[in-house]
Amino acid sequence: MVDTEIWDFRSAVPTKHLKFLHHKCVGDICICRCNIAACSGLNIGTARPCIVVHEGNPFLLQYYTVERKHLIKIHYGHIHVSNAYSIAELQWPTSQKILVVEMGQEFIKNNLTSAFSEEIPHLPSRLAIRNDCLLETLLHIGKVTLTSSPHSDLCIQMLGTSIIFELYNLLGKTKQRKPLMQRGGLGTHRKSYIKIYIEQHLTEDIRITNLANIVNLSTDHFRRAFKQSFGLPPWKYIIERRINIAKQMLLKRELSITCIALTLQFSSHAHFTETFRQITGISPSMFRKINKK
Repeated sequence: MVDTEIWDFRSAVPTKHLKFLHHKCVGDICICRCNIAACSGLNIGTARPCIVVHEGNPFLLQYYTVERKHLIKIHYGHIHVSNAYSIAELQWPTSQKILVVEMGQEFIKNNLTSAFSEEIPHLPSRLAIRNDCLLETLLHIGKVTLTSSPHSDLCIQMLGTSIIFELYNLLGKTKQRKPLMQRGGLGTHRKSYIKIYIEQHLTEDIRITNLANIVNLSTDHFRRAFKQSFGLPPWKYIIERRINIAKQMLLKRELSITCIALTLQFSSHAHFTETFRQITGISPSMFRKINKK
């Protein structure tokens, strides 16, 4: 199973593949420069809507959909957009440098409500956009974050508003399709939303009834639809995701196995050890020993 990471640029918490070089927040806008490590396959989502600018060398990005694998040549200045609802399965061969502008939903709503007579358009997630006007504004806001001018925060707010208008004029769709149930499954939008929700709450108690309520389905219907979409029952998918997170935590030797077990909602050290062994074939302590640096 391909690992999943939800990148949260506001909190600036690094992940296995994402490292922060510079981070500045002004109100509901966050601007970051980050390094991303080479990746052989990863499901990526973002906690909030964001725009990503590629600032590294050209590389070949592999993007997977249900139908097939896509290859996209990425160059300096290519722009990627995440609406915080979609998750993309991606693969890239080398480490890269990116500039990220992340904006909260309130900032978007407050700036766009008066501009659109109808509802705010739906923003789709997109890869490899070329738009010189938008790129110039994004690079400008990146430069402003590095200055110590007393007016830099105001400038960032103004540039952020400009970016939102340019982005929604370029990509916004006036009619958002309602999430449809695929035959026997959750449907694309519901699946992405549930995947993100689970990933953000792996250290909390996740109840199937709550997941079903989130997507407005009965518990029984949700169980069937989830298994059709993910290939696993909800409880098993959640356990496997927690074990994947546990593997990362076990590499941090300062964390005890009991601490990891309780953090990931296992009832005890013994429960965690038995579940870990069932899924991986070895105990957590053996995994830690094998991967000792």
